[in-house]
Amino acid sequence: PEGWAKLSALLIFAGFNLTFFPQFILGYMGMPRRYHTYPPEFQVLHVLSSAGASILAGGYLLPMIYLLWSLRYGKKAEANPSPLSSALGCNSSPERRIIQERADAKGGGGDIHDPPFPQWGFSNPGSSI
Repeated sequence: PEGWAKLSALLIFAGFNLTFFPQFILGYMGMPRRYHTYPPEFQVLHVLSSAGASILAGGYLLPMIYLLWSLRYGKKAEANPSPLSSALGCNSSPERRIIQERADAKGGGGDIHDPPFPQWGFSNPGSSI
């Protein structure tokens, strides 16, 4: 994966510069925009720009291919791959059980995901709708 990413970054960098730098030079040399035919003296830079666009497309296509490959053949992530637990305990880690036990011990009752003031009809504490 690291090698694919480096190759993709290199292709994107080279393709971008090969696409747009010749266009900058063409504009500096006086080539008008939006012409369907080009004077012969500008042909080489147009071909170079087109080749750069192809390289740029390949640089963007490479990560997309790897993404599709990893979605199909990559290993599945665990339920909670992060060593940190969320603030609300919304994961299946032991910390959620501990938080719930402490809430029950204090007489809070209910689940930690219940809204704090159900009589107000809010779905979460910060909501005003």
